[in-house]
Amino acid sequence: MMLIQRYFIISLFLSAFIGMQAHASKCNEKLFTLSIEPNSSKPIILQNIINDLASSCHITLLYSDHLTKVKLKRELGVLYIEDFTLDEVLQLLLHEHNLFYEYNPRLSRLKISYIQTRSFNIDYINVTQMRTYSSRDVIFKRDSLGLYS
Repeated sequence: MMLIQRYFIISLFLSAFIGMQAHASKCNEKLFTLSIEPNSSKPIILQNIINDLASSCHITLLYSDHLTKVKLKRELGVLYIEDFTLDEVLQLLLHEHNLFYEYNPRLSRLKISYIQTRSFNIDYINVTQMRTYSSRDVIFKRDSLGLYS
């Protein structure tokens, strides 16, 4: 009996996980059309649009720093989107508002950040320690007229 319950729970978990994967992959192929106009009582907030998009596509949202949440509370003007892919919508909403994002369709995860750090390996030559040596000697001679040659 216990073995049957474990099998049932595992199969239920796997079917839910596979269903979420299929739903997220449908959003990758889906085209989005939005027409949103703000009014005085209900402004357009960037975070609300991202949350609605995430809930309709079953995407987990992750915020990497505190400033990201502050930037997502920004009000937008009129928003008209017609036949945009998910990547184009994210590009318009996030990248155009100076937010970085990483979307992993396999894990259905969208990570949004305002601050992005990168490391670079820089090879340089210390100019203060550079010396130039010449192997040529220049000799000036004065002739009988007082001219240098």
